[in-house]
Amino acid sequence: MKTLCLCLALLTALLANNVQAHKFSTAYLDVSERDGQPLIVWQVALHDLAQAKLLSTPDVNTVRWQQVLDSEAVLISYITMRMQFTADNIACTLTPQRADTWVLQQIQGEFYLQLAVEVQCATHQAWQLQYRALFDIEHSHKALLFWHTAADRRRVVLDSDTLIFPAN
Repeated sequence: MKTLCLCLALLTALLANNVQAHKFSTAYLDVSERDGQPLIVWQVALHDLAQAKLLSTPDVNTVRWQQVLDSEAVLISYITMRMQFTADNIACTLTPQRADTWVLQQIQGEFYLQLAVEVQCATHQAWQLQYRALFDIEHSHKALLFWHTAADRRRVVLDSDTLIFPAN
């Protein structure tokens, strides 16, 4: 019995060294108002961007800030294709800020890119955000949305089943 327990403990230790933990894919979206227009701040893990092959890095576990900056055109194109904002069902114009304004933040031990997106809408009524980033590479991706405008203040989770806020 003692030998069996020792063998099981040894086997468990050997297998534990080969198991890699799955990183959760979580982004943060902050929607606020500036001069009567929406402002979106997207915070996304560098690891997630590398996994999606949006950064010019051969190793998804080692990302340098210069590689993020070098990927500016790809990232701006990606976010404008994966995020839409409407006002009264009319598409608004999204303008992601350039790389020289981007910020690197550490959240819960992981590095995140903070990218602001200015929004121009024809009207100030019935704002709605649609977010589709990263779901195609990570089905369990979540975006924690902090919506704080004059009309509404809420925190919600966007996932592959809930892509639009507020829902119709």
